[in-house]
Amino acid sequence: MPFTVIDGVDSVEQTTRGVVVECQLIRYELPQTRQREHLREAVERTVPIEISFLQPDVFQFELTATPETPTSGSEHVDADAITTDVDLTVTREDGEIFLETAALTVRIGTDPWSFSVIDGTGRTVFKEHRPLAAKKNDPEVWPLGFEEAQTSEWLYSVEKTGIGFDIRPDEHYYGLGEQFTALDKRGQATEAWVSQPHSTDNDRSYKNVPFYLSSYGYGLFVDTDTKTEFSFGGGTQSAVSGEITAHSDTLRFLFVSGPDFEEILKTYTAVTGRPSVPPKWSFGLWASRYSYETQAEVEQVTRRLREAEIPCDGIHLDISWMREGCISDLEWDRAAFPDPEELIDRLHERGYRLMLIEEPYLTAGSEAFQTALENGYLVSDSSGQPYLLDRLVVSKHRGGILDFTNPAAVEWWQQKHRDLLEMGVDGFWTDFGEYLPDDAILSNGTSGSQTRNRYPDLYQQTVADAMTAHGRTPLLWSRAGWMGTQRMPVHWGGDSDTTFSSLAATLRGGLSLALSGYGFWSHDIGGFSGTPSSELYIRWAQFGLLSSHARFHGTTPREPWEFGGEALAIFRKFARLRYRLLPYLYTHAVITSRTGLPMMRPLVLHYADDPATRTIETQYLLGRDLLVAPVLTAEGSVEVYLPDGEWIDFWSDTRYEGRQTLQLDVPLEEVPLFVRAGSIIPSREATQTVQPGPPEQLVLTARLSNGEASGRYYNESTETMTAVTVSADSAVELTVDGQLPNSTVIVTGVQTTPTNVRITDITDNTETVLNADAWSHDGDTLTIEIGPIPR
Repeated sequence: MPFTVIDGVDSVEQTTRGVVVECQLIRYELPQTRQREHLREAVERTVPIEISFLQPDVFQFELTATPETPTSGSEHVDADAITTDVDLTVTREDGEIFLETAALTVRIGTDPWSFSVIDGTGRTVFKEHRPLAAKKNDPEVWPLGFEEAQTSEWLYSVEKTGIGFDIRPDEHYYGLGEQFTALDKRGQATEAWVSQPHSTDNDRSYKNVPFYLSSYGYGLFVDTDTKTEFSFGGGTQSAVSGEITAHSDTLRFLFVSGPDFEEILKTYTAVTGRPSVPPKWSFGLWASRYSYETQAEVEQVTRRLREAEIPCDGIHLDISWMREGCISDLEWDRAAFPDPEELIDRLHERGYRLMLIEEPYLTAGSEAFQTALENGYLVSDSSGQPYLLDRLVVSKHRGGILDFTNPAAVEWWQQKHRDLLEMGVDGFWTDFGEYLPDDAILSNGTSGSQTRNRYPDLYQQTVADAMTAHGRTPLLWSRAGWMGTQRMPVHWGGDSDTTFSSLAATLRGGLSLALSGYGFWSHDIGGFSGTPSSELYIRWAQFGLLSSHARFHGTTPREPWEFGGEALAIFRKFARLRYRLLPYLYTHAVITSRTGLPMMRPLVLHYADDPATRTIETQYLLGRDLLVAPVLTAEGSVEVYLPDGEWIDFWSDTRYEGRQTLQLDVPLEEVPLFVRAGSIIPSREATQTVQPGPPEQLVLTARLSNGEASGRYYNESTETMTAVTVSADSAVELTVDGQLPNSTVIVTGVQTTPTNVRITDITDNTETVLNADAWSHDGDTLTIEIGPIPR
C-alpha cells in the first residue's frame, strides 16, 4: 500500500494566527517482499498544512491530504471557547520557519521537512520522527504523511493520515479513555474505537478518547470521529518512536501546553465540554441487579434497605421492566409491573429515585420496531434496508439500530422519554451504544465507520435533551463514550468480572478515563458477571462507596445482606461514611463542573513532578484532599505511597510524612484512607437519604499543617463556593469568604490552648472574637461552634 510523505515546503503564507505551508510530497511504494527496496517517486501535487495558534500555549495543526474537498472538525470541539489574542512572531532563516509566542515555539524545516515544538524553557517537548527515507523494509513508524489504498493498477485514494514522533527515554503517557491496561501508556499500542469488551481484562474499551497527556508537559487530541490509532512504542515499534494514525484524509489535532496536567485538562474540557453538576441525590447509593423481575421484588428490596439502615437513594431497573421480545420499546411489562405509577409514587415517598435501562436497539417484530421501520428511523445497510443483527439486544430476536442522525427518529425517541418523565421516572440508564457496523448507512449520509465513535454521544444527547426539555437536570448512567461525551454524566465501567484482577482493572480504567476529561464515573460494586466472594464484595464496596458515584449491580443478587452479617455491617459503615462526606463530594462535583478536573484523580495529576507517582494505578485521590488505596488482593496487604506533604490516617489520626511507601495489612473492616494535612473537609451527620440544601449542622474538620489549613464548601442554598481558612499560633483565626450554615469547626493539631479565637468574615469585612463558651480545647483538638455566616 503506497505511503506518501511530507518531504519539504514549496511555499509559505502567513495568516493572522499562524501559517499555511504548501508541502512537497514523496510517495513510497511498499515492496512485496523484504528483499526489495521501496520504490520512491516525487508527487507532482502539493498539500497544505495549516498551523494556527488559539492562544499562546495552544495551536491547531491540520494536514489536508485531499484539499479539493472541504473539511471540518467535530461539532463538539469548540475552539472559540479558548481563543484569545496571541502575540505571534513568524520568522524564516536558514531553511527553517519559526512560529513564536510567549509560551511556545513551533519549528518547521523546509528542505527537508521537519516539525518540532519547543516550550517556554527551551525544551523540545514534541518532535516528529523522521526515519531514513530509502531504507529496505518498512520503517518503525512513518513520518508525517498519508497512506493510500490502491483502487486499481495505478489509481489511489487516501485512506489514513498520520505522524510519527520521538519518545524520550524518561517520557510517560496517559489518557486515551477508559483503558483497562496499565495507566502509563508507554510501550502500548491503542486503537481508539468504541467497542464492547465484555470484561475489563482486555485492551478494548467502551469509552475511547483520542487524547493523551505527556509527562513532557503537553496534551494532544486528534479532532476526528474516525478510528484513531496511537502507539507509544508498542506493538512492533522500538521504544524510541511513537505514531498517531487517523482513518481519515485529514490529520487535525490540538496541541495544548500545560505545563501541568491540571491546566491541560482544564483547557481540553473547555474545548470539548464540561459536565453539568448531577442532581445532588445522585451522589447517594444506587441499588441494582440483573434484574429485579417484578414490582413486588422492588418493593421488598427497598423496604429491606430501610430496615437494614443502609442509606440509599436510587433504584436501577434492568431489562425486565420491559416485555420479552419488545426490548427496547420503553414500554412497561404490565404483567410484572402492574402499576408502575403507584410504584414510582411509593418509591418517592420512601426517598428513592428511579432510573430505567434502555438500549438504542429495537427488537424485530415488536410494535416499536414496526413504527421505526415504517418511518425510516433505523440505520440502513448498503441496500437501503434496515441493518438487522443477531445478539444486538439481550434477546433471542434480531434487532435494528436507531438512527440518531435522523431528526424525526430523535423526536420520536424523546417523546417516549417524555411519557416516562411525566410518570415520574428520574433518569435513564443509557446502556450499550457500541454497535454500528462499518458499512452501515445513516440518514445524514455518513457510514458506520465515520459515525461509530460518535454514536454513543448522539444517543446520550438525545436522552439528555429530552430531560432538559422536561425541566430536569439530565442524569444518565452510560457505558459507551467518545471525546466530549463527558458532557453528560454519569458513566460507569461496564461488564467487569467478579475477580480481584477485574477489580484492579476497573480501577485502572477509571483512572485512565479521569485523565481523559471524564469527571463523573462509577462501576458495579461486586463486579458484574458471576457471584463474588464475601471478601471481594466488601473490598469492592469500600472502593465503590469512595468513588464519584456508587452502585451495586451484577448478574446475581448484590444486596449486602446476601453476603452475610459481617459484610452487611461493613457495607453499612462505608455507606454511612459516604453520606457523611456528601458536603465534600458535592463541593468537588461543582468544582468538576466548573474546571473539568475529575472527582477521582490519579496521583500523577497533582504530583507529576514526583517520579514515584508516574506509574501508580492502585490508589487515587477522591477530590483534592482524600487519598484512597483500595485493597485489590485476597491477601489484604496493600502498598500505599504517600506523595509530597504530610498525610493523616483517617481512622487513627496518625500523621505521616510524604514521599514514603507504607506496607499495610488491612483488616477487612477498613480501607487505607488518608487526609491531606492542611486541608479542611466539610461533612455532616449521615442520613438515610441525601438531603437537599445545607445541613442543619455543617462539620468542617481542619487538619493543620504548619499551623494552617484551608478548604472549600459549596453552599447549595446560595449557589456560592465558600473559602475557609484556619491559622493557629497563640491565637486562632478562622477566615470565611462566602456563606456558611450553622457549623462546627474541628481543628486538629492545636497543641496549646489558644488565647482567643476570632472569625474574620471577608464578605462584610468584620472581625469577631468568640466568647469562651463558643469553643473548647482538648488535647490537640479545638472545637468551635459558629452560627450562620454572614450573620
